[in-house]
Amino acid sequence: MLTSGEFLQRPSSDPALQHAAKRIVASGTRMARLIEDVHDLVRSRLAGGLPLRRERTELEAVIRRSIAEYETTHPHCRIEMQIDGDVSGDWDPQRLAQLVANLVGKAALGPSQ
Repeated sequence: MLTSGEFLQRPSSDPALQHAAKRIVASGTRMARLIEDVHDLVRSRLAGGLPLRRERTELEAVIRRSIAEYETTHPHCRIEMQIDGDVSGDWDPQRLAQLVANLVGKAALGPSQ
């Protein structure tokens, strides 16, 4: 799926094709993350915790990517963010992305859900 989406993202004069290719890649990436999340759940239950891969991470970049992915699949939603100060640190960027994606998804659903 990812390979097909990446192939379709090659330069093209058709904006609809470019948009569809972006959605394919975003969906494939989310599916890969979902599979990794299931593996993490199994590992956490069997091994007593989630593995962390800490590295220097810019939280703003992680948040912007998560918002862009959400808006790709939910074009009717507009998500705004505001960041004040230095938000870099030594964190696991994949875990942060999971957290942000969950928060954005829940916030977009509204208070009734």
